[in-house]
Amino acid sequence: MAYETGTATDIRNLLDKVKDHAIGHGWTSYWKEDVLFLNKNSHYFAIECKDNRIDTIDGENKNLYPLVQLYCLTGDNGKKLSQQPNYLQDYSAVANGLFPPFVQYEIYSGDTYLHVVIEINGGLFSHFGCGCHEKAFDYQGGSYVYGVQWSHRKYDQKSINSLYHHLPFTANNGQLVYEQKVYPFYYQVLGGNPIKNSNGFVPPHLYNASPNTINGIAPLLPYINCIKTENNDGMFILGRVPDMRAVKIDFLQPRETVTLGTEEWVVYPIKRKSLVDVEYPELSSQTHGIAYKKIP
Repeated sequence: MAYETGTATDIRNLLDKVKDHAIGHGWTSYWKEDVLFLNKNSHYFAIECKDNRIDTIDGENKNLYPLVQLYCLTGDNGKKLSQQPNYLQDYSAVANGLFPPFVQYEIYSGDTYLHVVIEINGGLFSHFGCGCHEKAFDYQGGSYVYGVQWSHRKYDQKSINSLYHHLPFTANNGQLVYEQKVYPFYYQVLGGNPIKNSNGFVPPHLYNASPNTINGIAPLLPYINCIKTENNDGMFILGRVPDMRAVKIDFLQPRETVTLGTEEWVVYPIKRKSLVDVEYPELSSQTHGIAYKKIP
């Protein structure tokens, strides 16, 4: 379990640093063309580097390359990504708008997870990662991938719940493994009530009520991931994401440390903190943030 920080010249250079960090902490990791493969303790992942592609609509960069695209797998046969076990192209996790060089990257890693924070430029962040849930019960699988895919279109900037923003574990941006099958995450707004097809949520009432208006304290709330029942009449909880929490940062600054007993948690905006509405083309995730447990 470790923390690492540094600078990176571009996505490929950043992923090289992720690979070296992973290998140094007991993972198996290697490149095959533009895909970084990782695995540990029978949890398998792939991160595709898309740093030189163009995808435009009416002259706008729709997907905002450069980006990384993350996948859960159920094995590694040594072949290219599309031929890997249970490769599911739909609803892979994406972190986009990664324009280099990066001011700083930070890696938070545990026994079976790698969480990455990127400061793209002054105060503008992105996040992606992979790992295994803290399971609610014993089952095969438990892997997850996530990212922050952020729309840069003019009319999406002021709403964190825009359908064109894809947040960690929500809104068609991520995958998980249950009983050796890969499932996509479905629609769910941050802090909203769980819905029939959802795979992920943050406890809604606590999140929406924070921070405390008297003392300014905001709880660090777990990302809880679920899956539909076979007959689609409900959901059951698979587990929570380890050492990563959702938090409102109205009274917290980017990279501020929150101490809980002997634990230290570092907070970041999902994209960029702003207490007021911003005007296009500025980006803002308002005061919605993510906290990571720092393990020296």
